[in-house]
Amino acid sequence: MTRDESKDILDISATLHGITLNPNTPADILAQIFGFDREYGHDGFEECWFFCAALYNTSLVISNPNAPEALLARTNLAAHGPNASSERLSELAESNEYDIRMAVARHTGSPADALRHLSADPAEEVRILVAGNISTPKQTLRNLARDESWWVRAQVAGNPNTPIRTLYELSLNPDDKILRGTGHRHWDNTLLYGLCGNPRTPRFIIKKLMEDSDNLYALARNPSLTDDQYTTIFASSILNEPTNLVEYDSERWAFISVRIALAENPNVPESVLNTLSTDTSWQVRWPVAENRNISADIASRLSRDSENTVVAALEENPAIFSY
Repeated sequence: MTRDESKDILDISATLHGITLNPNTPADILAQIFGFDREYGHDGFEECWFFCAALYNTSLVISNPNAPEALLARTNLAAHGPNASSERLSELAESNEYDIRMAVARHTGSPADALRHLSADPAEEVRILVAGNISTPKQTLRNLARDESWWVRAQVAGNPNTPIRTLYELSLNPDDKILRGTGHRHWDNTLLYGLCGNPRTPRFIIKKLMEDSDNLYALARNPSLTDDQYTTIFASSILNEPTNLVEYDSERWAFISVRIALAENPNVPESVLNTLSTDTSWQVRWPVAENRNISADIASRLSRDSENTVVAALEENPAIFSY
């Protein structure tokens, strides 16, 4: 995205901000603003993340006296999740309102029958939310793994409640071709991302995924890898990093981001954190300073870091008070 395009997005966001606050804005306009994600789709979100973030300031939309009932129901579910009864959620799962069904689909307190019902919803977005819900029953996830939507299958791949057998079957899906040596080499392949980050993904699948450097970032975020695997991911990020490019070049930043993800992972071994604490990029050392598992030696080193942001992060880390 160019600087001019970013400015245009900021200008539009500011305009919409004013529209949502205006008490005279009609209900249908508020609904259009709130439903921007449906019009733009997932690709639009990736390109216009700031725009979408502004539109999702629901406190502004629902505070408007003309906010449609469907939006109020959706945000009420999100804001009062623990208080929504299973009986009420089951009733709302039958709603004709798209937004309400989405709210039930993402709600972790939704009963199994409601999620099972919504797993067959005609709206792809509703099924996507059911597939990503950690409360969705295993059998429902098995069924969703065969959904015609690639996005739905991707959410099943990342759901920690998905049975191991289903994860294996997803890895062999002829439409996705992961273990057959012809996997997609793009970071936006969310099915791969889901498998890489899922703590239940079988070891032999993880081993295969580690052969592709494009998977390193997602793998670095997985909380259930072995110490040797974390060490291998770190080594690969160093080996493949094109150091002849400037730090913020996309090709080089891809590998720096891998080390940032490792530094943020609470289960990475001390040996890797120790090496990360001396990384040439202060943006890697920063999350190391925030990691609550750093040793006294690492904390001592980072306390003398040349970057003030790193030192400030360390001072806010509650772990250092025990040293």
